[in-house]
Amino acid sequence: MRKAMKTLFVAAVLVALTAVLAACNATGGKAEYYADYSAAIAAGLDTENFYIKYSEASAPDVTYKLNYYVEDGLIRAQYDRETRGTVSTAHEYIYFGHALPAGIKESEAADADRVLKIFRYDLPAEDASVNDFFETEEISGLLPEKFLSGLDLAEENIVEIPGVPFASVRGEVTTFSFAVSNASGAYSEYTGEDNYLIVRSIQGRVNKITDSRGTFTIYFDYAGPNISMPAF
Repeated sequence: MRKAMKTLFVAAVLVALTAVLAACNATGGKAEYYADYSAAIAAGLDTENFYIKYSEASAPDVTYKLNYYVEDGLIRAQYDRETRGTVSTAHEYIYFGHALPAGIKESEAADADRVLKIFRYDLPAEDASVNDFFETEEISGLLPEKFLSGLDLAEENIVEIPGVPFASVRGEVTTFSFAVSNASGAYSEYTGEDNYLIVRSIQGRVNKITDSRGTFTIYFDYAGPNISMPAF
């Protein structure tokens, strides 16, 4: 009797687990999942903090990174052009944010001590506003709007790929695969000749953008590594 009860219990658990997995893992078309896609793009655009890594298959040893973080009104940002060599890795940094004069410890600083500065490579620090930083040549091409505004598409501008589900859901991760119909759009060059866009979201926010050929890869996170600001 006990053995029969145990068998029934295990069977019930397996049925319940199968139901949970089925609910968490699914595929569907544009009509069913466009709202989820649109919300993931909007969530990426509506963020103050971001950590972006961009690379291209044509230059696999180079990665561009931009880490921008705001906490309690204080800004810390770091740009990094990382070049991986055979023996070592080189970094070209730009820092921006609320910095302190040399000799003043973080724990002893007053609000008036913190000044917005930009540190470009080996040049002396300069006063700069947020707009000054965002308009800097190296920075402007790595902002969320640069990558996400071209993906803020109306439903009719999204083209489903034959044989590839528009949305593939695995737990908290949803992967969207599609082409774009706008020939002059930001991502139009990745449409056609068996190539298409792949946009991954985690917990409802864009996390990765690439194409089916791996021509480029953009990792998009909302919290990067800690940033230690230089002193001026």
